[in-house]
Amino acid sequence: AVKEKRSVGFISLEMGSQQIVERIISNLSEVSCENLRRGNFSRETLSKVEKISSDLQSSHFFICDKNCSEINALINQATALKHSYGIDILFIDYLQLIEANGRSENRQNEIASISRKLRMLSVDLEIPIVCLSQLSRKVEDRGDKRPLLSDLRDSGQIEQDA
Repeated sequence: AVKEKRSVGFISLEMGSQQIVERIISNLSEVSCENLRRGNFSRETLSKVEKISSDLQSSHFFICDKNCSEINALINQATALKHSYGIDILFIDYLQLIEANGRSENRQNEIASISRKLRMLSVDLEIPIVCLSQLSRKVEDRGDKRPLLSDLRDSGQIEQDA
């Protein structure tokens, strides 16, 4: 999306914006985060890292690492990103870290409620929302280790909303 000059929103409940940027640069440059921090790479790689960093700075990639772990705060932040920057897509890292507004009998019901609210938010903002989710351990028991929708952790509702 960034390469296509699209506006991208990224809400992280797990990492700070600096760490996210570092990981993106590491991934695109094929230099480990540790080597990036140490400056342990060739001049040729330095040019590549600088170009990636420059491209990322001039892109329309907006990271929110504010504390918006509660679903209503997250919805407000997503709405602000849409209205302020016209984001075309939103990524959220990750579903199981989002807290429901009211406590439910169990976490599965909370996750189902959060999933439904994110689906409604996607419709309201008219953008796709990609919400990362943990997988259950069942995937490790299969020979091919390929995840299925049914492996999404904590709720069958996630599978329906996806």
